[in-house]
Parts: sequence; structure tokens; C-alpha cells
Amino acid sequence: MPIATIDDVWIYIYDRGEVRTRDLEQRFVKTKQMARGTMYKYKQRLELEGKIHSRPVHAKPPYHLYFVPPSFHRHVEALKQYKALSNVAGGHIDDLEWRDLPDGMALVQVKEKILWQDTETGAMVVLQRIPVGLVETPHYHPEGNHFIYAISGEVETPSGDIERIAGTYRYVPKGTPDIGVKVAKELVCIAFWDGPRTKMDIPYTLAYDSPRKAYSSS
Repeated sequence: MPIATIDDVWIYIYDRGEVRTRDLEQRFVKTKQMARGTMYKYKQRLELEGKIHSRPVHAKPPYHLYFVPPSFHRHVEALKQYKALSNVAGGHIDDLEWRDLPDGMALVQVKEKILWQDTETGAMVVLQRIPVGLVETPHYHPEGNHFIYAISGEVETPSGDIERIAGTYRYVPKGTPDIGVKVAKELVCIAFWDGPRTKMDIPYTLAYDSPRKAYSSS
């Protein structure tokens, strides 16, 4: 996880309404996003600036709950929007490394560049380069919807036709059987999963039961 800032601590307290010091330690110290001393320094600074207040809780042992006063709520909302914009990923594709697809994901040697990935949800966007051949046998993705946009290439449809697919897209909802793709000319595409791209194989006899095109025109 990335190193957390004082703004992250402030937003965390605001989003949860009220938190204890123990909650802050669980969120930022235990996850190694900051040292315990840094977390206490940030908390003290927020208190001195009036950005968080506290109230005592009578318990054994007693402790304090910290919260963001209403006068700062609009400020935190604006800060959250700014951080969302500042986290937008970008760069030059040529600077990214081509990587092999994880074992078991394809029958041919697919290369990919990871454009974006959410380590918490498993969602990701990749640029893929797929050589000629049967890419995968019938399967489904149980945890993530799969969306593909073709940049270039040709595929063989279940009826045996060769189809140019540049500018077309394909969407396979999670849990939906997919016959896979047979590439006739190297395929370059952008692929997106909105969850883990785990894959489950299904019997090969389902592959070409009914003719249909592998991709849908945009």
C-alpha cells in the first residue's frame, strides 16, 4: 500500500464519523502505511488546527472518540474530490513492460502491459498482444465482468469465417460461459475486468454448439 498522508487520516476520520486511536492504528500502522509516531503526530496536528475534535467515552479503560466538526465537512469533501483526480494514472505505453499472462490463463503465449490495477478488488485494465491460435477453451470468469476492445487483428468465428475485428468490442458478464477466441491474425486489444480475473474451465463440448460471432460490432 502507498504511504498515507495527514489528509488520508483526516478523510478516514470524516468518512467513519467517529474513530478511536486504536482504529487509526489498525488502519494506518498495522498496514504499514505510516509509523505509530507519525500517526500520533498527524492526530495531534489535526487537533491543534481544530480539524478534528474529541469526546471522552466512559469505559474501562476510558478512551476518546475523534470526529471532524461540521464546519470542516465541505472542506473534506472538496479534498476527497481533489485526491480522486490526483490519483488518475497515466503515462506512455512504450514505457511499460510486456509481461507474460499468468499460468493457466491462455493456451498461447499472450503478452500484456498492465495499464491500471486495483490491488484491493482485483479490477484491472491491460493492453494485450495475442498470437495466432486457439487462445482459450470454453470457460467463465466467476468474479469479474470482462470487457474487451479490439485495436487490430482477425478472428475465426465458430462457423469458420475470418473476421476483421478492429474497432469492435466484446462483453462477457461474470459467470457467463464463453467459447473463447480463435485468432487468425495477431490480435491487439484492451481488456478490462471489474473484479478478479479468475477463470474456470467448462467442458470443451460446449465450445461450438451454436454458431455466433466472437465479437460484436461497436
